[in-house]
Amino acid sequence: MFINEAFAQTAAATPQGGVIEFLTPLVVVVAIFYMLVWRPQGKRMKAHEEMVQSLKVGDKVITTGGIQATVAKTIDDTAVVLTIARDTDVTFSRHSVTALLDQSTAEAKEDVYKKPVKKIAKKSAKKSTKKPKKAA
Repeated sequence: MFINEAFAQTAAATPQGGVIEFLTPLVVVVAIFYMLVWRPQGKRMKAHEEMVQSLKVGDKVITTGGIQATVAKTIDDTAVVLTIARDTDVTFSRHSVTALLDQSTAEAKEDVYKKPVKKIAKKSAKKSTKKPKKAA
């Protein structure tokens, strides 16, 4: 008799949940995941695809490896030739281009790197030709 009462007590304690109570948290989690991850990533992919398709000769770009280059030639929808240095052209996949540099920013950076090197070379040449002053 004691065992029958124990089985009766455990059978009454089983939860009676519906399908809606099970699916509601799952739907909420999927909706939040969509709003925070999938949608923004889709927008980024679409913007990158538009940028890649709009590449033209003379654009200054940055590749996935961090190389700053200038577009020398567009081969087809999948490849582009980039000039990374004087007389150095390399063929890249269009999708390896990660960013398009602003023309004014790229020109300013080139000027900053060229001018100080010339000034330093001239100053060091002048210093070496001067004779040191004698202390009195």
